[in-house]
Amino acid sequence: MANLLVVHNRKGGAGKTTMSLHLAGGLAMAGLEVCLIDGDPQGNCALGLGLDFGQQTATWLVDGHFAPESVRPHWDLLKSGPAADLWWEHVSLDLLTHRAKDLKDYDWVIVDTAPGDSSLNRALLAWTHALLIPVNLQFYSAAGVANLLTALPAERVLGIVPNFYDLRTSRTREVLASLKPQFPGLLAPRPIRQCVTLERASQEGKLIWEWDPRATAADDYLDLIEWMVTEYGENIAHRATH
Repeated sequence: MANLLVVHNRKGGAGKTTMSLHLAGGLAMAGLEVCLIDGDPQGNCALGLGLDFGQQTATWLVDGHFAPESVRPHWDLLKSGPAADLWWEHVSLDLLTHRAKDLKDYDWVIVDTAPGDSSLNRALLAWTHALLIPVNLQFYSAAGVANLLTALPAERVLGIVPNFYDLRTSRTREVLASLKPQFPGLLAPRPIRQCVTLERASQEGKLIWEWDPRATAADDYLDLIEWMVTEYGENIAHRATH
């Protein structure tokens, strides 16, 4: 079975899709076989790569027809899109477990999620090996993360990634400082910095490394991937001994 990571935050605006795309893209650039599953009917994974919407995720889960689209070398995508939410309430942990056989040839499976607490999200969180939580550095962010953590087994939470960090504003520095004592041992060591270039790259359907590899976010995401891979291995080893 592939390494399975879900990117989720119940609140919108946390940067889940951009993070999911860059995790998948970075791992693929390293030569690993990756499948990105879009679990959000908005279909933003396709949009972020300059592609049309699709229904591959729904078709796979409902009908068992696994037909991902190759979007980069070593990187497949199960697309989503409008009307996909019609099948959300029919997805269960048993169904995901049954479909997982189709993912056996991948090294990593990354799942992007919609905000909220749908049946699909609950099934995905029960299915995943590890959860990564991007958090927008705003005043109410910590409360939302704390509520999410109460609903999850601690061993499934890989980490919390501060996002949209702006060194020019005292507010983001203050929020980041407040997160550290609230979630000891869970924060990624380096936040993802606010980066206009990252927004432009997304608008053009590109990853940051394809648009401007010298951008601050390019380094931040490489560091995040290195940390994530290390933490994932330690997390799984820890679970195996308990």
